[in-house]
Amino acid sequence: MTSQDVTLHHAEWGSWKERLGTIPILFSAPHNAEQVRDGLPKAAEPGSLDLAIELARLFDASAIGTIPPLHSDPNWDADHPYVIRAKELLPHGFALDLHMMRDRGFPACIGTGTHPELVEGIWQSLESNLENVGLETSVGWPFGAGPQTVTSNLQSAGIKALQLELTPTCFDVKSEAYKKVREALEKFTRAVINGSLL
Repeated sequence: MTSQDVTLHHAEWGSWKERLGTIPILFSAPHNAEQVRDGLPKAAEPGSLDLAIELARLFDASAIGTIPPLHSDPNWDADHPYVIRAKELLPHGFALDLHMMRDRGFPACIGTGTHPELVEGIWQSLESNLENVGLETSVGWPFGAGPQTVTSNLQSAGIKALQLELTPTCFDVKSEAYKKVREALEKFTRAVINGSLL
């Protein structure tokens, strides 16, 4: 795969890559780069943008994610330009916001945001696809996607959005967990498209 469809951008708040697709689906990775939250550095979530772009290319969907340097936190700061750009890439449809979490005894957590009614039926499909490949999945704990998150901000604009937290192993392309994640997210995305869940 070439990188000609992915563009690089810089602004005062930080840098990011994006891809504009042809279907109303967006894969997002706002913490791919190390962030600054309340003046303090917060660890990067490497591999999240690579997965977002890979999935976007597979379905000709859109993608957005941060790269160094990043001087803010798109998943924390109010009215962040990252969220504004995400809304421009996806005026309507479905967004999956990818994050990395530490291992808590299960590899995946789905956050349904502050408007879970928008994603009724969708989060259940994501959960079942993850569980079907052997990835135990929690819903709403420890990350529910609170009001400050990319997910909830997109939901406030009427966009169907979910937050997906995965353990570091799930982003390691050499791991069995990564293969399972890829399989689950491919099947889930096809279900969203074919099941008219957009």
